Amino acid sequence: MVTVYTLPSCPGCMRTKAWLKIKEIEFDEVDLTADGKVYADIVIKRGFQTAPVVSVQRGDDEVWWAGHDVEKLGEYLG
Repeated sequence: MVTVYTLPSCPGCMRTKAWLKIKEIEFDEVDLTADGKVYADIVIKRGFQTAPVVSVQRGDDEVWWAGHDVEKLGEYLG
C-alpha cells in the first residue's frame, strides 16, 4: 500500500503522483490541508515538514520519507 500525503498546488506532489500513475502503481492520496489538519499532525509527528510525504507499507514493514525522490520509491517498490 502506497500513500502520498500532499498539498494543493505542490509541484513535487504532482510529480510523485504522475510517476506512480505512469508506473501503474496504485496509491491513496491524502490532502494534508483536509480534515482539520489531522493528517498534517500525523506527518509532523513523524518529523516531516515538507510535502510530499510517502508511506509504503508491505506486510508489517512500513517506510516513510519526504520529497519526490521517485528513484528511491522505485527501488523500494521494485
